[in-house]
Amino acid sequence: MSKSDSRDIKIKVDKNKICIMNSFQAILMFIEINGCMTIFTSGTRTAHQQDLYIAHAFTRFSAACPVGSTIDEDGKTCIKCPADEYWVNPTACEPCPNNGTTEGKTGVTGVEFCKAVIECQDLEEVDFATITEQTGINENDTTTYKCNIGYELISGDLTRQCIRDTWNGSSPVCVIVSCPCLADVKFSNITTQTGGNYQDTITYACIPGYELTSGSLTRQCLVDKTWNGSAPICEIVSCPSLADVNFSIAAQTGSNYQDTITYACIAGYELTSGSLTRQCMDDKTWNGSVPVCGIVGCSLLTDVKFSNITTQTGGNYQDTITYACIPGYELTSGSLTRQCMANGTWFGSAPVCDIISCPNLAGVRFSVAIQTGTNYKDTITYACITGYELTSGSLTRQCMDDKTWNGSAPICERVICPRLVDVEFSNVIQTGSNYQDTITYDCITGYELTSGSLTRQCMDDKTWNGSAPICEIVSCPSLANVNFSIAAQTGSNLQDTITYACITGYELTSGSLTRQCLDDTTWNGSVPICEIVTCPGLADVKFANITNETGSNYQDTITYACITGYELTSVAWLFDVWMIKPGIEIFQSAR
Repeated sequence: MSKSDSRDIKIKVDKNKICIMNSFQAILMFIEINGCMTIFTSGTRTAHQQDLYIAHAFTRFSAACPVGSTIDEDGKTCIKCPADEYWVNPTACEPCPNNGTTEGKTGVTGVEFCKAVIECQDLEEVDFATITEQTGINENDTTTYKCNIGYELISGDLTRQCIRDTWNGSSPVCVIVSCPCLADVKFSNITTQTGGNYQDTITYACIPGYELTSGSLTRQCLVDKTWNGSAPICEIVSCPSLADVNFSIAAQTGSNYQDTITYACIAGYELTSGSLTRQCMDDKTWNGSVPVCGIVGCSLLTDVKFSNITTQTGGNYQDTITYACIPGYELTSGSLTRQCMANGTWFGSAPVCDIISCPNLAGVRFSVAIQTGTNYKDTITYACITGYELTSGSLTRQCMDDKTWNGSAPICERVICPRLVDVEFSNVIQTGSNYQDTITYDCITGYELTSGSLTRQCMDDKTWNGSAPICEIVSCPSLANVNFSIAAQTGSNLQDTITYACITGYELTSGSLTRQCLDDTTWNGSVPICEIVTCPGLADVKFANITNETGSNYQDTITYACITGYELTSVAWLFDVWMIKPGIEIFQSAR
């Protein structure tokens, strides 16, 4: 057989259906064609050499391996390419490109058996809903949602399927369940209402004088859009009937809330305890207490000096009492016989049995007097008014049997206080040193009162009220710490200062960095506020995505990544605003 001859030698192995073809080539290639495995050789060889290759191939495939398999190096084991891979030569498999699949087939012998995997993008989270089942994100996979308890679907689809590379339907929207508005409840107020949605509550309270007879004072919105319980019913309170009251007459408006019953004691009787008017209250009781009408009793009469009681029938309505002046005294006014009246008073007036009287005394300046009378042994007692003292005369005088007052007229003169010592660092204005005179101090500029009294007055006990004032240099109160700052302070007295500086990464947004203690004990300016530095927004970077962004304040970071097919070629430095830190890249991609 010449080198130019071309022939096919097909050797059929019954069970395996393996076809072997010799094409006068040296290197063997194995390709499945029409259900048979065809063996190819490459290179220029003699007919004898081709026969050897064919014989070798036949020997190698006489092990009866199925189509799509080949003999392992041990010559005994059949091996196949696994699923999602294909034969590229008699002994090597490669994965399908671009994560392709062979749809579960093994031992395929060409890349044309690989098919691309179709998948959908991840779905965004749905508020107030839970995923109950998700088979995946590939074609024909499904995702099923369920609205959370207390929420309901108002639009979108609870089940979505990946069709080609897109999810069918639309994202479900779950909103909170809302209960209908409740009708007004008569004779009640709503004390609290959290809303009209799921688990919100409404609480009623019957108005004063009304009580709950049925229903619920607190109701809650349920998941089925109904309010639990039932509508409360408030009805007017009713008080029990009252027993009759002796020696009285009564007028009653009713027995419900705010109704009244009014009593009146009959003539000669009066209320001794309880209430003449009672009202039905919201707790089903009558206010006040049961009235008691007792016979009118006149008050006990004071003893009448210089007289004796000759007869007395009692002290109640229509009883009488009769007096007689003792020897040496005579009735000068009043009634010797008096009767108890229906209004609880004694008819007539108290009898007066007088003895000899002393003349009225002239008034004493700067004093007050207490006098028992002008009769024998009566006294008049004087007291100097506040701020005055007795310098001569008698403070107590008595009417004597000769119709004169013993002792002499008292004289009250004004109290004088001692001189006060000078007060340092102050000016003084003084009206005098007598009772109620004042001395007023004023601390000089830059000094303030730290103890004592700036105004002192001469008192009736010859002392100055208050205590000596002490004027000390002005001191301002301690200032609170300012967040995100450091401070340097010269002191807290008049004209001392405190200076603040915002810490790194913070800046002054309001207030004063330097404050000074003033003579009114306040610090001038206002509290400084240091707030964190905020960087401006960055321009979009072409051909890159932001993979992480913590914010735009001091020390916040933003991280980019070039999109597929682009790489970092330069870094943009933004001094004084954004700083490049390890692991942070701000760049543009090459085109």
